[in-house]
Amino acid sequence: MAMNLARGRERAQQTALAAPHGAGHTGRMELYTLRLNRPLEYRALAPSSAAEILGRTAAAPDGDEFVMAWEAVSPVNDGPDGPRVASPLPAPAACGALAAAAERESAGAGEGPKLEMGAYLFCQGRAEDEGGLAELLEWFARESWWTKERYRAPLYLRLVREDGKLAAQVLARKVED
Repeated sequence: MAMNLARGRERAQQTALAAPHGAGHTGRMELYTLRLNRPLEYRALAPSSAAEILGRTAAAPDGDEFVMAWEAVSPVNDGPDGPRVASPLPAPAACGALAAAAERESAGAGEGPKLEMGAYLFCQGRAEDEGGLAELLEWFARESWWTKERYRAPLYLRLVREDGKLAAQVLARKVED
């Protein structure tokens, strides 16, 4: 019983913080730990801007997905009041695609981004434009900072077409003590 109450309090603390409403997401968002049991491998696309990848995703059929990865040049900048996202978003270090999108648009220049097995910090929302993507990335960075969850590069932004809409997911490898 005590263990269930402790889990309930922990869950309540996680859900107590709601993100503001905006173009980058709808309603409440939460920061999760996602454990990948198998790697997610993408075929390489020519490096591009976030806006261009967003446009490709918007034109893609349901089931297609794209990913952008930032390494050392991150869209997140640390400041005295916590992390903020640069505007406009810097170009990702790597881009990739799955499903039919990979066949249509593959750069043919080797492997693309790969999310290895393991624990990742994760959040999901909706984004209609580059400003919405930036808002989602900033929510992820600030929520991680606020809750003292640590992550390491690369920072991934995964865009998935589902039910005629775009799901945007931010992931980064969780640093576990």
